[in-house]
Amino acid sequence: MVLLTYITFTALLVIASLHVVWGLGILWPVKEEQALVQAIAGFRGADKMPPAGASFLVAALVLVAAMIALDLGEISSLFPHIITIVGGVAVLFVFLGRAILGCTPFWSKLTPEQPFRRLDTVFYTPLCFALGGSFSILTWSSVF
Repeated sequence: MVLLTYITFTALLVIASLHVVWGLGILWPVKEEQALVQAIAGFRGADKMPPAGASFLVAALVLVAAMIALDLGEISSLFPHIITIVGGVAVLFVFLGRAILGCTPFWSKLTPEQPFRRLDTVFYTPLCFALGGSFSILTWSSVF
């Protein structure tokens, strides 16, 4: 369980860090805003990154999810146990919900831009399934 906890925490820490970088206005891993928007959002007609505040909010929420993972894996005890369990269930539903949404025609029509469409199929949606599964295992093992 310890390895799963650290893998989950590290993945979430990387995701949070990316959102901080984007919130600071750093266009990484590409050099043009339009290219970054097309790679990470994919919405038709989108050509601007979200406001910095939105990126920082996502980073903060993902960081909280990372801390919940540490608590579920009994690496830390930042939150009361009941908050950790409820948080774990909430996070697993968010990631599994996003993963399932990523498999629907609705999502494909809503986010048709390339390279997002390809990246979502190959990387983003499977990552959400993996994180949702990880939180399912960590939450279940923390309850029982």
